[in-house]
Amino acid sequence: MEHLDTLKTKMTTNDDFKETFDFFFDNFAEDPDFMESGSPVENEMLMQAAKTIARRMLGEEQVTLSNFMLMGLPDFHFFHGVGFVNRYMFNIFYFDDIDTGMAACAAFPPGNSETKMSRFTCSELGLLVGPSLN
Repeated sequence: MEHLDTLKTKMTTNDDFKETFDFFFDNFAEDPDFMESGSPVENEMLMQAAKTIARRMLGEEQVTLSNFMLMGLPDFHFFHGVGFVNRYMFNIFYFDDIDTGMAACAAFPPGNSETKMSRFTCSELGLLVGPSLN
């Protein structure tokens, strides 16, 4: 998990979202050891965040997440998921210790060049649960 700190830094400081997603895919998504190190999780807050982000990114009131799998690495405060939302492939990753994540919607089927990306915090989306940080 040596690259998670680098991903966290890129995610919070880099304004080139494509570069950050490329880093994620190059260092994690294609690494079988990484993929096996997580376990499926249910996280209602991130599911609501995914739907909210997808609605905003796509400009659509109704979105449906399907075939969505969310994986967690709790020791690293890291979650990542993939699935479909309407006619897009949807990817998300999130660090809960800093309440920051990124999401991408890529038009499906592959070959269509339309991809939308966003950086988010659950607190800005009004979804952060627990005591106030104030």
